[in-house]
Amino acid sequence: MTLQQLMYVVAVAKHRNFSVAAEKCFVTQPTLSMQIQKLEDELGMEIFDRRHTPIEVTAQGRAIVQQAQAVLAEADRLKALAKEEIDQVAPEIRVGVIPTLGSSLIPRLVSGMKHEFPDTRLIIEERQTRDVITSLKAGELDLGLVVTPLDDDSLIAEPLFLEAFYLYIHDQHPLAQKKSIDRQQLQLRELWLLSEGHCFREQAMSLCSDRKRVQDDQRPLFESGSLETLRKMVDQTGGYTLLPELSIEDLPSASRKNIRSITAPAPAREVSLVHHQTYRRRATIDAVSRAIVRSLPSHLVEGRKLKKINLPLS
Repeated sequence: MTLQQLMYVVAVAKHRNFSVAAEKCFVTQPTLSMQIQKLEDELGMEIFDRRHTPIEVTAQGRAIVQQAQAVLAEADRLKALAKEEIDQVAPEIRVGVIPTLGSSLIPRLVSGMKHEFPDTRLIIEERQTRDVITSLKAGELDLGLVVTPLDDDSLIAEPLFLEAFYLYIHDQHPLAQKKSIDRQQLQLRELWLLSEGHCFREQAMSLCSDRKRVQDDQRPLFESGSLETLRKMVDQTGGYTLLPELSIEDLPSASRKNIRSITAPAPAREVSLVHHQTYRRRATIDAVSRAIVRSLPSHLVEGRKLKKINLPLS
């Protein structure tokens, strides 16, 4: 068994095609196929079901592919430790960020890193929380910007700040007459939500007093993956939605009149920089963290009366 064979296995599992996998690995298809066959013979099992198009991973093969990804990730980390100094900022940093943080944190991160480390290349991808976690474990990402806590002992979370939730409400809604709104007054049937898979969706729903009573056919029929789209739905059709604090900064002045605070202690989410426990680039972690925190409004990193919402991943 060799690392090369494991790399071929992972490539075929990803592309589900021997020819494409061989091209991505810069080898001929016969070479790749022969090496995978040798590994299957050694293990005494079939990793791939070749009768299907595209290729499918067998039930037994799934565990092999998963372990191969872990072994390759650890091998890459070994190479990185041998080639680079832990106390130096990495020349390339792969960062995953959840969509509800992307528009507010990515510009801050890029600006801060460009100023202090102009030669460092940032590769930033928007992904949902579970995808960020999976990619950190597989070594496909170095760092993640997510909402914590996470129920995973293999990841280390370094909290950056608490971000409060605000209500964006239609100006003709009865609650719009109030400056601050009690969370007990929020009704799920009037709340526009992010689509399934976004942790911010569950956090928003948890604030509604009628969450357990509302049936599926009474809830909004439209759910979006964009906070901006939800805000426009409020403007056009009524009701309200929740916005994280930093996203309010980008609102046009005409829309800020629709913002209402939630009665103290205001609900909030903890935003953290997360990395796998095997990621040793301390200088890189500190540099990314510093670039973000230094760019934040001072009130976000100071003590406030906020109530952090801890929810399982959705």
